[in-house]
Amino acid sequence: MRLLITMLALSIGLPAIAQDFNGQWKGSFNARGENGRVEYVLEINVDGDEVTGYSYTYPVFGGKKYYDICEIKGSVNKEKKYIEVIEVSKVKSNVPPPYRFDCFQTHKLTYTKNEDLESLTGSWGPAKLSISVCGTGFTKLERRKLKDIVTTLKNDPPPVAKKETPKKTATAPITKTEHKPKPNTGLVKTNKPANAKTSNPVAAKPKITAPLANKETKKTIELKKDTATIVKKSAVPVFEKVVTKPIPRFESRTNKVLKTIEVSQDIVTVQLYDNGEIDGDTVTVTFNGEVVALKKGLSEKPIVLKLKIKENTDNELVMYAENLGAIPPNTALMVVTVDDKRYQVTISSDEKRNGSIIFRRGG
Repeated sequence: MRLLITMLALSIGLPAIAQDFNGQWKGSFNARGENGRVEYVLEINVDGDEVTGYSYTYPVFGGKKYYDICEIKGSVNKEKKYIEVIEVSKVKSNVPPPYRFDCFQTHKLTYTKNEDLESLTGSWGPAKLSISVCGTGFTKLERRKLKDIVTTLKNDPPPVAKKETPKKTATAPITKTEHKPKPNTGLVKTNKPANAKTSNPVAAKPKITAPLANKETKKTIELKKDTATIVKKSAVPVFEKVVTKPIPRFESRTNKVLKTIEVSQDIVTVQLYDNGEIDGDTVTVTFNGEVVALKKGLSEKPIVLKLKIKENTDNELVMYAENLGAIPPNTALMVVTVDDKRYQVTISSDEKRNGSIIFRRGG
């Protein structure tokens, strides 16, 4: 999962802009004269003509996959659809010493689009900061498509409808208690031995007559446990206030606002997916200072959030990396639905920074 700060926001209802290099590009490069390719990922953020972001190289030594994370800088020429990316410093690596070498690369790439496939292709060579002999080679990267993901954004009403069913089952135990109306004082003591141990705590609460559930027998309590789990499952996508205590190390990280989105409606739907390999990445998400998703694992199935937007103020959604997964970095693919428009957002964070999105709604 990836959480090192970069973001792509594309209105899915609008045609893609050919010169938009922002976001995550995945692919590989090879070394001239050698067999095989090395997995390579670029997280690109463009501001004017300047490029910043991170590169991720995944070499394999002895059958084991490692990672090498570098900070990148560079420039773009949008008219020529050309981008130059230079690795300038190493951020993190788990490559063991026998294979470790400082080979910073420069990638010179050109944007092309063939139907729905967007690509960056070109050549690479050693950057000026490289100490080791790097060699040269060819690079090919592609942007991840959202076509399959967006189709899952259709079901939210079904879980709400399921809330009605457990309440109907709660009426069944009430009819069972009517079989023994005479021994009202001994109702608890005449239960089966399996329930005898819990008779005293139940007998202490018959005074509360408003909720029907308190008049039920021990069998009724067992059913209540089942209904509670059903309600929790259906409530996950809707305004889930999980905790109010501060998240450890959350305040020590800086928040970088990646995108500001103007909205006219008071409800925004957000879906979060793992944007890389499914490797145990977990995140915590806050909205306006409250936790709406606590230590949730990212996968191909979305974490669904419905957020209520306040008027005339900044509504901040912050994603916090609980871990970096088995294969860093940690990046989540976010699908935001606003005013019947959908946006693809690649949002990232690490141990030092959180990814943030601002929603604004005029009065």
